[in-house]
Amino acid sequence: MGTPAVFGVGMQTYNMDPSDVVRSANAVKRYAKQLHKQGRTEEALEILEENKDVRKLASKMDSQYKMILNWEKQRDDIRKNVKISPQQKAERTAKLDRAITLTEEKMKKIMEQDKIMQKFMGSTQ
Repeated sequence: MGTPAVFGVGMQTYNMDPSDVVRSANAVKRYAKQLHKQGRTEEALEILEENKDVRKLASKMDSQYKMILNWEKQRDDIRKNVKISPQQKAERTAKLDRAITLTEEKMKKIMEQDKIMQKFMGSTQ
């Protein structure tokens, strides 16, 4: 999903989930950094400018995205741990799954609020 953003395609063109938005914004930043290191600074700035809406939205959700990644890692570690009983594994992973789901819902609300603001700002300009 990072490819469309790298080429300046607006994220509203695609129905991306919140994690896709953050991954796309990160891909844009990595690509721009790569261009800059190659001495293609003007191209890097253009890519960043073309994708500023995606990057701005992603910045609002970055901390939640990092929490989800951390919880997913914890969940995988619990599943692999042979010292934990199956019942304990189920209980612990269920708690992490709930936390992930709630955080994903918060991220979706952020995206919805952003869409509403963009529509409002577009109608006032």
